[in-house]
This record gives sequence, structure tokens and C-alpha cells, in this order.
Amino acid sequence: MEGEAIISSAPLPPPEVIRQTAEKILKGSDYHIEAVQYDLSLMERVLKFIGNLFRPLIKLFQGFFDVSPVLGWVVIVVLAFVLVALIVHIIYAFKTALQSRMKPSDLAMQEEGMVDKPALWEERADKAAAASDYISALRFLFRAGLLRLEEAYDRTFKRAATNREYLRRFKQTPAFEPLSLFVEVIDTKWYGGNVCMSDDYQKGKDAHSSIRRIAMELKNAQRT
Repeated sequence: MEGEAIISSAPLPPPEVIRQTAEKILKGSDYHIEAVQYDLSLMERVLKFIGNLFRPLIKLFQGFFDVSPVLGWVVIVVLAFVLVALIVHIIYAFKTALQSRMKPSDLAMQEEGMVDKPALWEERADKAAAASDYISALRFLFRAGLLRLEEAYDRTFKRAATNREYLRRFKQTPAFEPLSLFVEVIDTKWYGGNVCMSDDYQKGKDAHSSIRRIAMELKNAQRT
């Protein structure tokens, strides 16, 4: 009839058929009724190993607390202090080892503005010579001389160049001879592992004076 809902339905299958169909679905490979179980055997073994490793220490602390809770806490505080001291010592030793592996010139270059100021390198050279560190003093004077030549020629040299490369750039200039002395001494005494003596430093100081003079003469010639 018009206005009335007409409901038609097919007859349901027997209960036994429904049960068998449900069992077939549940047993199928595409359906997992149980939650996924993760294999925690490796983690369990690791935790067990850590527990066995620290068990004697835990028993020791427990023994202190059994004797006296105050004693137990005193031992914990002392050990914590020792642990912090060891960590600080390791960090300090590691930092010192890194600094000792750095070349003196590299440490000097960390000072602000020292890379492009020859006067600061010359001052550092004087301090190194006063401490009998002659090879460092020569390296500082060599750097100072190159910087003064940069100023005289009004150009910047490549910082990654080797000493021999610097020397070749001045082969046809008056600065070649004094620069050669620095390169030879540095190669034989610094890289060669030989001892640099005060006489070597004095020769380097004289060579640096020559470089300063050459640079000054070049500047004066450019002004005229």
C-alpha cells in the first residue's frame, strides 16, 4: 500500500552454517584475532645481564643500609662525588690532549684579529723566544713576514698554501732569500723533528728584519 514501507528479506541460513562460516573466517590467514606479540627475548636478556652486573653492587649498598641508613647515604654521596670528579677529569684531560696536538701557530691564530695583524705575531714570537720555544718563535716570525709582504703588495695570499708555495711566489723578489731561511729551518727543525737552537732563532730574527725592511721600501716606492 502507498505510504507503507515494504520490507522484504531473504530467509537466514541455519545456525550451524553461520557458525562454520565464522570459524572459517577466523581461521583464515587474513584475519588475526590475537594481538601482535613482539619478541622481547633480546631486551629481556640485556636487562637480565645489566641486573646481574649490578647485583653485587646493589647487595653491597643494601648491606650498608642494613648497618645504618646514614652510612648508606654517606657512601652514595661520596661515590657520586668521585664519579663527578672522574668525569670532569676525563673532560679536562681530553681537552688538554686536543690542545697539545694543535700546533702553536694554530693556537695563536685563535686569538681574535691575530690572523691579519703582523705586530701581534711578532709579539707572540718574542714571548715564545723568551720561553726558549725557538721553533714556534720562528714560525710566528715567518707568518708575520708574510703578512707584512701582503700589506706591501696590497694582496692577500691563500692561507692553505704550503711554505714552499709561499716561497715560489717570491722567487723573483728580494724577499726570496730571507723567506728561504725560514722555510729551510721550519722544514728541518719542525717537520724534521730536530731541535731548534737560539742561533737558529737569531738567524730567523735577522731574516725577519730584512723582510720588514723590504716591505717598507716597497711601500715607500709605491707612494712616490
